[in-house]
Amino acid sequence: MTISTLSELTRPRVLREETLLLFFWRRFRKHSMALVGTIMMLVIILMVVFAPLLTPYDPFKQDLKNRLQAPSAAHWMGTDDLGRDLWTRIFYGGRISLSVGLTAMAISILFGSLIGLVSGYYGGWVDSLLMRITEIFLSIPRLFVLIAMGMFLRT
Repeated sequence: MTISTLSELTRPRVLREETLLLFFWRRFRKHSMALVGTIMMLVIILMVVFAPLLTPYDPFKQDLKNRLQAPSAAHWMGTDDLGRDLWTRIFYGGRISLSVGLTAMAISILFGSLIGLVSGYYGGWVDSLLMRITEIFLSIPRLFVLIAMGMFLRT
C-alpha cells in the first residue's frame, strides 16, 4: 500500500449538506400513494386548465336534437337534457371549482398571515384575544354556519 492511498483512506469524508428541497423529495418519493395522488392531481389540474384545447364543444351551447344521448365516440359521457356535452361541462366545471378553491385558499392565507403577524408583533393581551377569537371560529361546526347563513341571507 502506498502512502497516497493510505492518506486517501484515512482522510475524513466530507458529507454534503442536504438541502430542504432534497430532503423533502427523498422522503416524498418513498411514499408511493403520495406520488400517485400528486400525479393524479397534476393531471386533473392540467386537464381543466387546458380544457378549451381538449374539448371540441362549447359547454353552454344547447343542441336539443342531441339531448339525452348515451356515451358515444362523439360525446364520450353523453349529453344532458339540453344536448350539452357532459365531458366538456365536467372540464369547465373543474375550472370553476379550481378557481373557487384557489381563491378561498388565498383569502385564508391572507387573513391567517395578517392575524399571525399582528398577534406576533403586539403579543400579550392582543395575542390572547386574537387566539381566542380564532378558537371560537374553529369550534363552530361549518355545517351549522352554512345552515344559519342560508336561513338569514335569503334573497
